[in-house]
Amino acid sequence: MNKQMLITYFTTMFAITNPLGNTGIFIGLTSSLSTKQQRKVALQSAFASFVIFLVVTLFGKEILDLFGIQIYAFHIAGGLIILVMGMHMLQSKKESVHGDASDEADHGGAASEHNPESIAVVPMALPLIAGPGAMTSVIIQAAKMPTLAGKLLIMGVNAGLCVVIAFFLLFSSCIKRCLGDAGIRVVTKVMGMILVAMAIMMIGDGLSGMTADVLDDLLKGGVINAIAHSS
Repeated sequence: MNKQMLITYFTTMFAITNPLGNTGIFIGLTSSLSTKQQRKVALQSAFASFVIFLVVTLFGKEILDLFGIQIYAFHIAGGLIILVMGMHMLQSKKESVHGDASDEADHGGAASEHNPESIAVVPMALPLIAGPGAMTSVIIQAAKMPTLAGKLLIMGVNAGLCVVIAFFLLFSSCIKRCLGDAGIRVVTKVMGMILVAMAIMMIGDGLSGMTADVLDDLLKGGVINAIAHSS
């Protein structure tokens, strides 16, 4: 992974996980908790997200192979998912692929009454942070770098991302006060535009891979037919 690819991957993951956008949801879910409990939930959410990314990095390709899914198909499907996310962010709508924040808050609020830390995994880590879009990006990047060294580098980037996410969640109240609702909306729209651009690139890569695969099959078929006629 060169430097530019590293920056692109981190930027894409940052936009998809949307730490700024999730600060408001985090505040809503943990509003009834003490400061100590909020910090604990923030750290647990970041750690749970890293574990999810770790599993997807190590076994994502094998899961695709198990279901017979070609990587170019995942490029296209993932690009469409991320495109929808980006369009929703540009229109200031709740991303359906992340889940309905109001529903999650209801569930999270109910859970927090009994076990405050339970909301760290659901809904914070999954699906708000490590949702389908983020997992798609991890699987695609891991497929590009199938070696152990490559996967270790991806895990390092994911670890750094989760540290950033933990920072945003730990200081969510301060960040929201500094930026305000309008500031968070502006940043969310910028992240949405980045996601749309990344999605188009992913779909383009998928279409290129699919075209190459189809042409390869046609060429192989032509060679086989030529051999059959010659015999």
